[in-house]
Amino acid sequence: MSAVWLHVGQCGNQIGEEWWQILTSEKVPHAEADRHVDGVLLFQNDAVLRRTAALLARKEPVSDMQPQVSLSAMNTYVASCLAGLLYLLKAFTTGSGISMGMEPWELLRSVCPMPTMKFLHIPQACKRGTVFWDSLALSVVHSLPRASHAGRPHYSTSVLAVAHSYQEDTFLLSRDSVLRKLKQAYRCVPWNPFPLSCWTASLNIVEPGCQSHSLTVCANHSSSAELLQQVVARAEAMYKTNACLHWYWQYGCEEEDFQQAFETLCSVADDYSRLGE
Repeated sequence: MSAVWLHVGQCGNQIGEEWWQILTSEKVPHAEADRHVDGVLLFQNDAVLRRTAALLARKEPVSDMQPQVSLSAMNTYVASCLAGLLYLLKAFTTGSGISMGMEPWELLRSVCPMPTMKFLHIPQACKRGTVFWDSLALSVVHSLPRASHAGRPHYSTSVLAVAHSYQEDTFLLSRDSVLRKLKQAYRCVPWNPFPLSCWTASLNIVEPGCQSHSLTVCANHSSSAELLQQVVARAEAMYKTNACLHWYWQYGCEEEDFQQAFETLCSVADDYSRLGE
């Protein structure tokens, strides 16, 4: 039976140990599992911290002190993004209202057009009361990395926008304007004839209640290249000093696994770096 592999990682805190334990118990070779992971929903700690702090600042009374951001609050933001992306949509149900579970498949079909590029960037913006979808779109792209440290502009292979609102029609009226803003901010590559996809739902699971709205965006974005380069540099330095290698030996890893992993990461980072060419 085929399945969708969506690996969720909070970069810097979690190494996916539970995921590896599941694979080990199922007798799935690690290299084989990595090769067939369909998508990696990547949440960078610094980005999650900034967005969570901004959310808390809007909820708390005005003060000179920065809001304290707990790990629980950061995890809540990550869970909110996942709910905004993957909660069941009416568009993917049968006429009798039975869910077909197509959301993960359609997500990957929309944002992973190239098999070697699987790292997905996910921001979200929410609002209660009267909504201006253009404003929510600007909130989503506000913290989007626009260029690398070397000054090279970032690009996206594809972008998916998911709008949840108790009044679904309000987004449809602003749909074209919102998608134009996202296409411009994310710099969609010219070779993809259909870089933008859009889903809508009348139930806002992110913030249940009347007059609540959320916009979640999932993009295959070249900012992943810098993160991968940092990971390779740090991993190679640790590997040369034999740091923590005993943990990998116990899961059956060998030296050629590390060399293959370094080469793969460098190749993927290079592909992302050359997206705009």
